[in-house]
Amino acid sequence: MKSLRIVGVSVAVLCMVSLAAIPLAGTGPSTTGQKWALLVGISDYSDTAGYGDLSYCHKDALDMRNLLISNGWIPSHIKMLLNESATHANMVAGIQWLTQNSVRGTALFYYSGHG
Repeated sequence: MKSLRIVGVSVAVLCMVSLAAIPLAGTGPSTTGQKWALLVGISDYSDTAGYGDLSYCHKDALDMRNLLISNGWIPSHIKMLLNESATHANMVAGIQWLTQNSVRGTALFYYSGHG
């Protein structure tokens, strides 16, 4: 069985991957040709993070969602993690959701925040 490894991306980088060639039968629902997205935007950081807040990263993710929907993406196929909801646990769960649903379809991971 092949595994999928997620690699970190830079601030506001758009990563689109076609999973059509990866044989992951039985790992999720049949979604051939469908598009799925996980969008993360973090502007507000805790004082213990070691760096300050940003102004527009959460808005970048919202703007990306609007752009995807205006180009025919199904809203229920887009998961948003903004600010305090973008926890480590939620991001791991979001990536699992993305990979399970986008089998033989298109997966988009978008991140805007401190790299």
